[in-house]
Amino acid sequence: MSSPSRQGSSGPWYRHRWPWFLVLLPLTAVIVASFFTLWLALSQPDYLVVEEGEYDDIKSDLRAQARDGTQDPGGDDEPR
Repeated sequence: MSSPSRQGSSGPWYRHRWPWFLVLLPLTAVIVASFFTLWLALSQPDYLVVEEGEYDDIKSDLRAQARDGTQDPGGDDEPR
């Protein structure tokens, strides 16, 4: 049994600092990781993954468009 003097001083859980610290610590980590993931997704371009034959077709299409003056191929001859 608890003593009567100790019973009234504890108060509800939300009046203490430790529960909020224990909730905010992982919440802050999730928010920081979310912004890092967003930055990573927006800063890195999505590369098209194709097989060698498809790459040659795409490259020849880009060269044909460049001859027509519709698009600049960029001059890349090797696949990445």
